[in-house]
Amino acid sequence: MKKKVKDLRIGDYTDLEGDEYADPDKDPGKCFAYEWEPVTEVEFETPQCVAVSFEFDTVGFPPEHILEVKDEIL
Repeated sequence: MKKKVKDLRIGDYTDLEGDEYADPDKDPGKCFAYEWEPVTEVEFETPQCVAVSFEFDTVGFPPEHILEVKDEIL
């Protein structure tokens, strides 16, 4: 399913492969092509920026940016 960044919750698993904010260089050193990244924290820093923490790093997104999300990984 797709979800706006402003609606992310801790524990959501996101597909960040090729994302313009999380993976702008499509860095092959990151595991985005192989793993769903769990959200560990969501913080509204400004009206235009939501800081989302993952196990690998924290990324700033516009609140209306859309990510592919799974509620859980089996």
